[in-house]
Amino acid sequence: MSPAQAARVRELLRGELDWDELLRVSVRHGVMPLVCKHLTGAFAALVPEKALRDFRHHFEMNAARNLYQTGELCRILRLFESQGIEAIPYKGPALAVCAYGNVALRQFVDLDILVRPRDVTRASALLAADGYEPHFKLSAAEEKAFMRLSYVQLFTRDAGQRAVELHWAIAPRFFSFPLQTERLWQRAETVKLAGKEVRAPAPDDLLLLLCVHGSKDLWERLEWVCGIAELTRSGREIEWARLFEHAQELGSLRMILLGLSLAHTLLDAPLPPEVLRRIEDDKNIEPLNRLVRARLFAENHRAAGVKETAVFHLKTREHLRDRVRYCARLALTTTPVDWASVRLPRSLAFVYYVLRPFRLMKKYVLSPSRQ
Repeated sequence: MSPAQAARVRELLRGELDWDELLRVSVRHGVMPLVCKHLTGAFAALVPEKALRDFRHHFEMNAARNLYQTGELCRILRLFESQGIEAIPYKGPALAVCAYGNVALRQFVDLDILVRPRDVTRASALLAADGYEPHFKLSAAEEKAFMRLSYVQLFTRDAGQRAVELHWAIAPRFFSFPLQTERLWQRAETVKLAGKEVRAPAPDDLLLLLCVHGSKDLWERLEWVCGIAELTRSGREIEWARLFEHAQELGSLRMILLGLSLAHTLLDAPLPPEVLRRIEDDKNIEPLNRLVRARLFAENHRAAGVKETAVFHLKTREHLRDRVRYCARLALTTTPVDWASVRLPRSLAFVYYVLRPFRLMKKYVLSPSRQ
């Protein structure tokens, strides 16, 4: 925290604050550990004792849960490794270490693990044998289609207390983000996690993944911006030219620029002059930045409906072809929800493509309360 930022925090702490609301909002945004770190440190003398106790309690509970989850992640990685399955953990504790250098300084629930598509079936079987249950129970034919159309399967155990998201891609097919994950493997680095060396995406690849994830989920949480800001401060070298070239190839340059713009605007993320120029050159970034900030700090926050989400997604794409592809795939990419709504024999599977637009219309257009 810079001296100017520290002075601003002291000014705010001397005013009227709703401490319960600050705690609630910091938890919702996933930044409670970061807020607690500063409030109980340099600014403790300006914080009421009850607020200090409340923040410390939440911090300790989160830290204990994170340590447990980190141990579970390392155990699963060893399980995969014993069967010759290579894996890259990202987000979760791996991101906490890469961005903050401390596994206790993030809030996370799921463990996100990326494996190669060829290893998904074996990795899924290992998780199932370990007591994890898949969210979608699929036949062999459905699993093959699911692998082609989706990108992640959720596994849970212990009544949902433990959750693993097994990834073989980064975004669903309809999102039209054609990243070849083999690139992540070729450029992966190693980081220390609970004394174990594990793979992690290269810094510019990780920045790309975080910006795409934030844009996909409408930047709902401030912590997603914090992770990007801290990566720019972490000392890990970011190859900006390579990052922008790759993003242009993927049609996701605007998503990168939006994430960096938010990190710079909200958290003073240090960006090179050429990056700032790129942000200024795209006249769509500032309106998107304002939209995200308005939603982030809305008093009555609500989850975005499918129409609002789709419109935002379209605005973050710089090419008409990607917007057209997004709309077509959103309407026609079937999911296990479609398959469960009407059970059809394999020979009639093509009918799901016809039924999906009508199911979406019924759910989101004819039922406005869901928006």
